[in-house]
Amino acid sequence: MPAIAKPKRSIKKEQGTKDLLLDTAAEILSERSRIDVTLSELGERSGMNTALVRYYFGNKNGMLMALTERTLNHAMAQLDRVQALNIPADEKLALHIKGTINTYFDYPFANRLMHSLGTIDDGKYEKEIANKFARPIMEFQRKVLKDGETQGIFRKVNPKLLSFHIAGACDYLFHNLAYLNELHGIEEVSEEIKESYGEQVSSIIIQGIRKID
Repeated sequence: MPAIAKPKRSIKKEQGTKDLLLDTAAEILSERSRIDVTLSELGERSGMNTALVRYYFGNKNGMLMALTERTLNHAMAQLDRVQALNIPADEKLALHIKGTINTYFDYPFANRLMHSLGTIDDGKYEKEIANKFARPIMEFQRKVLKDGETQGIFRKVNPKLLSFHIAGACDYLFHNLAYLNELHGIEEVSEEIKESYGEQVSSIIIQGIRKID
């Protein structure tokens, strides 16, 4: 299936055991379109005793939650940087959308992993993911939309629905990697494709909510 074009990094480099396990899981998940990693393949590829998964994370799902947190912490830091910028709301929203696409480019499993964790262990992780990550993102979007109204840039739209629009549009290219080669003959998601997709998605969304005089 199509791959994400980025330099291959070795997971054999010296690093903390927890990071090595998380890096290995991320590498495996990045290679497939489903959330499916077994302890045996994790141990084989990392060269580590898989009993360490229980030691550090409690179980495999705990490890996947730790991977989710580590991945999304990068996205939240980027969100904070965008929020702090003194720029018009449309520029801020465009940076946010492109940053979200960059996150899925670097971690194509991120959105699928969040959805998967939200449906297991009787919703054990669902509330934590919602409050730590989804809620701050929605609040950021709500504020940007309100600022855009005040600045005369955006018309009034429902921020709750727009948040799903943004997340779905940003993720869809990476959620359906298997279709790219079959339908479009695209063998890898390159930096060029990613940049073009970011420009197009941000432009379509922003033009769709722009206030018309």
